[in-house]
Amino acid sequence: MKLVKSLFFKMASSAAALALIVAVASAGATCYFTAYQPDLPEALK
Repeated sequence: MKLVKSLFFKMASSAAALALIVAVASAGATCYFTAYQPDLPEALK
């Protein structure tokens, strides 16, 4: 059971790091569809 928790923790922390990288990378990207321009949170600017 300890191995499963350790593996889950490693996978979850990797997923969180990947999500942060994707959020920062997409914050500077321009949306070419002018119909939808969501507001960015202040933390990502």
